[in-house]
Amino acid sequence: MIYIGTSGFSYADWKGRFYPEKISQQDMLAYYARHFSACEINASYYRIPSAAMMVSMLRKSSGQVRFVVKAHQSMTHQRTAATLEYRAFQEALKPLQAAGCLGAVLIQFPYSFPNNLENRGYLADLKERLRTAVPLVVEFRHKSWASQIVRTFLKEMMLGTVNVDEPDIKNLLSPNDQVTNTVGYIRFHGRNKETWYKKDAEPWERYNYLYTETELADWVPRISRIDYLAKETFVFFNNHWQSQAVVNAKQLGGLLDKKT
Repeated sequence: MIYIGTSGFSYADWKGRFYPEKISQQDMLAYYARHFSACEINASYYRIPSAAMMVSMLRKSSGQVRFVVKAHQSMTHQRTAATLEYRAFQEALKPLQAAGCLGAVLIQFPYSFPNNLENRGYLADLKERLRTAVPLVVEFRHKSWASQIVRTFLKEMMLGTVNVDEPDIKNLLSPNDQVTNTVGYIRFHGRNKETWYKKDAEPWERYNYLYTETELADWVPRISRIDYLAKETFVFFNNHWQSQAVVNAKQLGGLLDKKT
């Protein structure tokens, strides 16, 4: 089963492009749920959500959306999370788990987290401290993690691999079709090479990219291989500026439907 969606859904600049012009923020998820079967929650990276917030999301989506929740930055980028943060995060996940609407937890590390013994140890400890029954999927940014040894390590730890589409820049990861636990996972970040490391760029500029149909079609064989190896597969578009993620998610869905 392949679930396609976007990374986040509550964007003001989607009004008039995807959402109706006068839609309220509270009504966005219900509208989104009529178009997509999955959604990646990135807000949890900035603030650990409450269980009540997750109950509200379940209600607004009528239980029709599979959610992936991104781990808080204190667990991945700052690496300062204590027991309190882990417990709060676990409590927040419980309503989605109980409803069968939690697909995975996304653990995304920065470029400054290369493959070495210390960082592999941290990842193993993070898995133990999260103590969640749903699959964990890991996104690396540094190319040193792209090796057979790492894939074996992830399989032994039952950690999933996030396959990425991102700019062709030295030491970033290249597109792949790896599956190292029960979940297949792909994130499309766009290929905006010029602004990826631009110091004075606005946050949205990195992801300001619209994939062509040809670029998406190149991914169809990879996604098919991933889905063959996984129990379920999630595909998310993070090129959110002006709802480009919505356009590409719908395009990819059409391409996959044609293949079947």
